[in-house]
Amino acid sequence: MIIYSITSEILLGGYAKLEKENILLSMDQAIKIIDNELVHLQSIVGEWAACNDTYFFVQHKNQKYIDDNLMDSTLANLHVNFLLFINTAGEIVYCKYFNPETGRGETCPESIKKYLSFDGSFLLRNKSKKEALAGLAILPENPSFLASAPILTSQRKGPVMGTLIAGRYLNAPEIKRLASLLNLSVAFERLDGPSLSERFKKAKQSLTLENKVAIILLDKNTIGAYSLLTDLTGTPILMLGIDKERRIYFQGKSNMRYLIYSLLITGLVFIITTFIFLEITVLSRMIRLNSDVKEITSTGNLSAKTKTTGKDELSDLSTQINLILESVRVSTERDRAILESIEDAYFEVDLAGTITFHNDALSKIFNYDKEALGKVNYRQLLDESAAEKAFNTFQHLYKTGIPVSSMETEFELENGQKTYLESSVSLIKDNKGKTIGFRGISKNVTEQKKSSKRLLYMAYHDSLTGLLNRKAFHEDLEKELLYADRYKQQRVVMYLDLDKFKKVNDTFGHHAGDHLLKEFAQRVKKVLRDTDLVYRLGGDEFAIILTSPQDPTPDIIAQRILDVMVPPFYLKSQTIDFVTTSIGISFYPSDSTDAETLLQCADKAMYEAKKDRNKYVIFQDSKS
Repeated sequence: MIIYSITSEILLGGYAKLEKENILLSMDQAIKIIDNELVHLQSIVGEWAACNDTYFFVQHKNQKYIDDNLMDSTLANLHVNFLLFINTAGEIVYCKYFNPETGRGETCPESIKKYLSFDGSFLLRNKSKKEALAGLAILPENPSFLASAPILTSQRKGPVMGTLIAGRYLNAPEIKRLASLLNLSVAFERLDGPSLSERFKKAKQSLTLENKVAIILLDKNTIGAYSLLTDLTGTPILMLGIDKERRIYFQGKSNMRYLIYSLLITGLVFIITTFIFLEITVLSRMIRLNSDVKEITSTGNLSAKTKTTGKDELSDLSTQINLILESVRVSTERDRAILESIEDAYFEVDLAGTITFHNDALSKIFNYDKEALGKVNYRQLLDESAAEKAFNTFQHLYKTGIPVSSMETEFELENGQKTYLESSVSLIKDNKGKTIGFRGISKNVTEQKKSSKRLLYMAYHDSLTGLLNRKAFHEDLEKELLYADRYKQQRVVMYLDLDKFKKVNDTFGHHAGDHLLKEFAQRVKKVLRDTDLVYRLGGDEFAIILTSPQDPTPDIIAQRILDVMVPPFYLKSQTIDFVTTSIGISFYPSDSTDAETLLQCADKAMYEAKKDRNKYVIFQDSKS
């Protein structure tokens, strides 16, 4: 391996360097071909511009020159897309345009005429007897090869009568032609385009006017070289990219494979020789010992023993394994007896949540067959909310490793009954310290939970009407006022007292009074919204908290309560039709900003209402 590593570093490094030199050479060839194309276009323009016929045409624009020279076949043979004749005033005398897609001459696009006559042609104009110019440019339609020459006589004498400009589009067919000359994959992308492809973006980061070529590995099979192409002003306008298969590098890797094969063959011969020796002296006995251990592991029969004999280390190992198996058997039987004797449930689950081991107590709690429960996922025993809560607890335990000492979970049994278990859970780890599951002990706390719920209900509810009681009223009112204060909301307290209720008890007895109170509570609840809270404060006194008093308004709700008292109350053969209610109303925060005073305001308003009975009164501050 050491020899391979050193050789790989040296050989593959050399091949990679050679690969880069090769693609650099290809890039040089590509740039030379582009330069040759420009030189060719420059020579064409030079010949056409130095011509008596052209010299005369640019001055007089005679039709015969057009008919004899500017034919579609001429531009096709010259491999030119357009010729532009511009006089010394910068005016276009004539433009001949050959559409490469249709193969026919067409009207010269206005974009080309405008660009070359006004926006960019000054770079190509020659007002003196200089040689032709050539370069790349970005025209509105496509990047293009452009060349220009001053229009002179055939003897190349002046004065200069204008400029002849020739252009060839660097479009898809032209790029394909250039690629065929190189026998490579060639691509061009404009730097002013909406977006460069990813490989061109990556290459652009390494390119400058000084560092004109960037080499990038496109994937494991392809390498690319990229270069900036400039216009006549030296401004970068295009990126040229060429791709090549990494044949040189893969040839190096192939040579490395031959080296590996030779090393492997040598190593294999050594291994076979060593194996034969070990097989004769050690391995056959090791295999027998391993087979015995595997059989004990698969069957779980801790009473079985390994059978390797002799007077060497292997026989000593076999003896020690048998001693360990006996110790594990005794310990396992003791642990199983303890687990089956305890009342609490013991369970183990894997990371997927499937129960892998449990005692009889867990089967009894869920009324499951012991073997069937061993294939159940704990989520099947829970509703969606409880399952998510249990999952979050297990996940937190998995991440932190901190045992959970008290996790309460609600299970719904097949008969619809609910069971509550309080569990302590810890991690199960393998001999490498990797977490493979969870184990825990669960105590059935269903009865304690039910008792706790009953006590909590009794603490906050009136035993006769089932309404919330005075304790709940004061706690809820404090909470509602805090919430209203935080969100700048309004709350309303309504204080209710039954008129002539004492007459009911005195005339018909307390049983009739209790019946009327329960019936009154049901009638009031029917006219309130779900968000409104109604309480029995004691005797025939009730209170209501309106949490959203704007719709309907408190006076509407109060009138509804008065209206529900119109129908008589019936108790067996007796009719009670004289009981009404008086209601006092106070507002938070206009009447008071604390709960006690707010209740007192409603109480005062109620006593005002009680003077006339069967009405409601909104609290009015006597000072105002």
